Order: sequence, then C-alpha cells, then structure tokens
Amino acid sequence: MYDNNWNYYIDQLWQYIQRQDTMIQSLTERLEKLESDFKNKPTTSIEKVEYKFDQLKVDTLSGTLHIGISPEELQKMDDITLPNTTNQPRPPFQQQLQSEIQGFIQNNGPELIRNLSEKEGLNHQTFNHDLLLEDISKQIPGRISYYKQEAINSMGNLSEEHLQRYISTKIKDEIHQSLARYMKNLQKGEDQ
Repeated sequence: MYDNNWNYYIDQLWQYIQRQDTMIQSLTERLEKLESDFKNKPTTSIEKVEYKFDQLKVDTLSGTLHIGISPEELQKMDDITLPNTTNQPRPPFQQQLQSEIQGFIQNNGPELIRNLSEKEGLNHQTFNHDLLLEDISKQIPGRISYYKQEAINSMGNLSEEHLQRYISTKIKDEIHQSLARYMKNLQKGEDQ
C-alpha cells in the first residue's frame, strides 16, 4: 500500500519535472530568438543634438514664452499674459515706447551686432542681421508689458516719463545682453 503511494508520488513528480523542462526549453528558445532579433535590428545612435535658434522661424506662438529672463527672475515673476493686440489699438504710451525702441534697434542694432561679433572674434557678415533684429523687434511689445508690470510692482506709481525711461533702459540693456550672450554661444559653438 505504501509502495503504491510512493510510486504514484514519484510518477507525478516526474511528470511535473518533464512539464517544467519543456517550459524551460520553450522559454530558452524564445529568449534566444529575441536576442538574435535584437542583435540584427539596426540601431540609431544620437550623439549630440544641436539647436540652431537663428534658423528657427515661428509664425504662431501660444503658451508662455520667457525670453531674456534668468531662472532667478522667473521664480519671482507672476504669471504674465499678453493681451490679444491684433484687434485692440495700443495705448499711446506703449506705441510711443515701442516706436522709440524700434528706432533704437534700426539705428544701433547693426552696429551693436558688428561690435559684439568682432569682440568674440566672429565674422559679422556671416549673420543675417535683419533676421536677428526682426526677432528682437517681435519681442518688444511683450518686453514692454513685462517691464511696465515690473516697475509698477516694485516702484509703485511712476510718472509716465519715468516709467518710459525705466522700460526703455531695461529693454535696451536686455537687447545688448541677449546679443552678447548669443555671440558668446556662437563663439563656443565654432570653437568645438
């Protein structure tokens, strides 16, 4: 009686081991096939990604855009949304200020680019001056709104003249710093 139970038990155990062995062989074959397919599959290797922002053209932009702002300023900044200016006339203050800064860009922009590029040892004739200045010009309305809000938040009520001078100075400094940073980045890119 005990002998039959042991035989039955060993027979069951043997069948179980056989099923396990069959399953292991099947899994081993599948693994080898996957490894073989993986080795034969062509791979794509991306070594370095470079962005050429001077070649980037943006027709429509939605969302939040932060240009010329350091991370420290970004943390202090409240959410600024620009009004839809396509149908709304600009107030005379903003029109006058924008006209002044556009004049600064047109009159001083090419010389500023030339001087900064020479300072970095770059050939200024390789730049599309018009494209750089156009890109800067497109950002002026947003920067006016930003610095106007900044002035109101930090200094309270200013006379229109003081406010205009403050905004104009800030934007002109920002233009200079942005172009200088752009030239330094180009210089670093050429050195590599």
